[in-house]
Amino acid sequence: MLLLGLVLLQLAGGCLAQVSAQAAPPLSCADQYGENLRFLGAAKSAQIGPIRYSYHRFGNSTTNKPALVILQGLGSTQYDWGAAMLQEFAESREVIILDNALVGLSVDIRASTRNLTLTIPFMAQSTVTLISTLKLRDRPDIMGLSMGGIIAQYIAAYHTNSVRSIVAASSSYGKGAPEPVGGINAMLDYLSSPAVLQNLTILLPLGMADPGFLPLYMHIMAVQCSVGAVNGTDAGYALAAGIIPSDITAIAPVPLPVRANQAGAIRSLWATTSLLPRLAASKRRVLFIHGTDDIIFPIATASQAAAAVPNSWLIEVEGAGHCVMCADSVGFAQKVLQFLNANEREDKRERKALQAAATRLCPLANSP
Repeated sequence: MLLLGLVLLQLAGGCLAQVSAQAAPPLSCADQYGENLRFLGAAKSAQIGPIRYSYHRFGNSTTNKPALVILQGLGSTQYDWGAAMLQEFAESREVIILDNALVGLSVDIRASTRNLTLTIPFMAQSTVTLISTLKLRDRPDIMGLSMGGIIAQYIAAYHTNSVRSIVAASSSYGKGAPEPVGGINAMLDYLSSPAVLQNLTILLPLGMADPGFLPLYMHIMAVQCSVGAVNGTDAGYALAAGIIPSDITAIAPVPLPVRANQAGAIRSLWATTSLLPRLAASKRRVLFIHGTDDIIFPIATASQAAAAVPNSWLIEVEGAGHCVMCADSVGFAQKVLQFLNANEREDKRERKALQAAATRLCPLANSP
């Protein structure tokens, strides 16, 4: 998402930068852009097989609630998550965010002698091993966006005892799933091409006029300020505190070859495997949350998956695109927590209530 974020800076940066430049006296990053990343704490790392994973572990570990592991999508780093959403989660539970393999600061230590081919099973197994290494008190919940949602579903389907509940946001289940206009292969080619950098509607249906545009832009600017790329009285604080390591490739755009490698992982799964049968048999609780205007994975994907998986919830966000949380990240987090916090008895009641409301909730902040 930061890759597209750079496009946001190009498109809107001129006007907003002029306003910022007129501000006097100078303001902090948080005062200008509404976010402070200090709650993340220092970045950590763990060696899992050939991958040295970069992650952050933060939040409220004093409750009896499971930790929440959050997985990013194709072309995105752990610093693409908006602070407001993460802090909403962190109030009531411990949170772990990470860079996927080969992305950001999660590097292959054997990269000098080989080109690692990514697969969904590999990324799922690595995530499960990382979770085990972190020695969490109990099985965690896992939320994933897009490709991260596919990984989360794979973990529930094939590593069932490693997870409690999962949230698949703007995601798909592989073979047999509804395809975007032009087909899944054409879409994956597009997502790993330079052309995607010129198309905001791939994430936000209305482009710069979308309700999600300004929150996404402000987050990108907050991260840029945190590493000193734009001005602020505390510009660069994240580097100084080790929140973002001194190598700022942590927030650089994910290289196109890595995006193509990730796209290949999705393509391979799509050609061979539907996750639905094993996901249904796993008896794991699943929330499918999806924007009605998603052009990468059509909305029918979520409704078909929810119909096939017992104990699943379905939330369709009217007017949202692939970045389903962009317009209202706190409302999104509250709906996710409503699902995660429900016990089995509450689960049945809440699902009936959602069905009675036709499961279409818009905007999230006004949902029951």
